[in-house]
Amino acid sequence: MVGSGNEEIYMEQCLRHENVMFLENENKECQTIWADVVLALDRGESLNSWNRRLWESRVAYYTGLHDQIGDHEKVSYWLAFYLYLLERSMAKQYLIASFEQMILKNNRDCLSTHYRLLSAIEAKAGNLDLAVRKYAITAITEEEKLNVKTFYRLLKEGRSDLVKANIFKLNQDYLSAIRVLMDSDDPEADRHLLPNYLNTYRWDEALNLLEKKELLITEQYFVDGIRGILQRIRGKRHEAIHLLLRASVQDWKVLSSIAEIDQWEQAMKKTIRRLNDVK
Repeated sequence: MVGSGNEEIYMEQCLRHENVMFLENENKECQTIWADVVLALDRGESLNSWNRRLWESRVAYYTGLHDQIGDHEKVSYWLAFYLYLLERSMAKQYLIASFEQMILKNNRDCLSTHYRLLSAIEAKAGNLDLAVRKYAITAITEEEKLNVKTFYRLLKEGRSDLVKANIFKLNQDYLSAIRVLMDSDDPEADRHLLPNYLNTYRWDEALNLLEKKELLITEQYFVDGIRGILQRIRGKRHEAIHLLLRASVQDWKVLSSIAEIDQWEQAMKKTIRRLNDVK
């Protein structure tokens, strides 16, 4: 479970993980939800209903603000975001209002952020052709233009799962991408799953996926790197360093993970001390 009192971090994590809670000190409802959620998690219960309850709470909050001040660019955007998580069609209306306000205020940086989310909204609604067209508006680099060509080719081949998942991924909605790919029977679904697992630090799932494949030597070093990270997380310092050194033969940048082990251990010691002080 992930908890954050920073709403931007909370919103970002909602696109990456299943169980994310917003900790707003001034909001008694959020405090109540947090206490109940910890108990539910301890009982092994699903937190889906709690997630939705929080999103509904944020929708109500921003709807109230919107009623007071109108189409403010940030209020409209955040309202669109939570409506997107709840898969409601009204998300598009508020996102477009936010975009218009940004343009009126001469903020040109919103094209990518707003149209990527608009593309993901269309994808969630099943309008994949329209989703690709919305993404194409933001395609400036050669890589992005190649993405558009690939999406149209995949649509023509009837491989809609890959298009949908990658539209989500490009909006950094890795969680939705993972859900689509896990339910997909496309033969390349696993290959597309891997970067989504890595982007959300789901090391165990990434490792399980790779271990099902026949790996090249270069790929084996990559697997050693993931195993090393997992051993580090589990507190097995010696095993972690051994695996990360082996992985660094292929990619010297892996050595930075070894340096992080000491930082990790110091952070854990500080956390334990703080918990003991609370007790």
